[in-house]
Amino acid sequence: MEDTFRFANPHYLYLLLLVPLLALLFLTFFRSKKRSLQSFGKPTLILHLMPMVSARRTAVKTSLLLAAFVLQVIVLAGPQFGSKLETVKRKGIELMIALDVSTEHGAVLMEALALQAPEGSSFAIDDTVVTIWIAEKDGMPVRL
Repeated sequence: MEDTFRFANPHYLYLLLLVPLLALLFLTFFRSKKRSLQSFGKPTLILHLMPMVSARRTAVKTSLLLAAFVLQVIVLAGPQFGSKLETVKRKGIELMIALDVSTEHGAVLMEALALQAPEGSSFAIDDTVVTIWIAEKDGMPVRL
């Protein structure tokens, strides 16, 4: 088996072409915001009036937003890494136990199981073995 790497939806990777456009958009927005703040007065006065405005914080926030966008696009593309898939045939049987209680014999069976369950009239299903105990009601054997 060989290890392979591929994307489930590689056409979504074209969205990564939007990253430079988004970076340019953020840069344009940041510059226009800086110009509008400078129109209010001196930069030293604005720093004292608005201490929470920081170019560094804005740059970090923008970088994190762009990184989140890139990671979301990669996740959307669905990276797949692993071995080659191989079809395996399973061997075994499927077993279904059905109980018809609509007939008279089914009603007798239900009564037998209800009456004699504490004494061992029950069935147990294991992963590999099915064991069914036979109940008896009024001298008539009840079998599954």
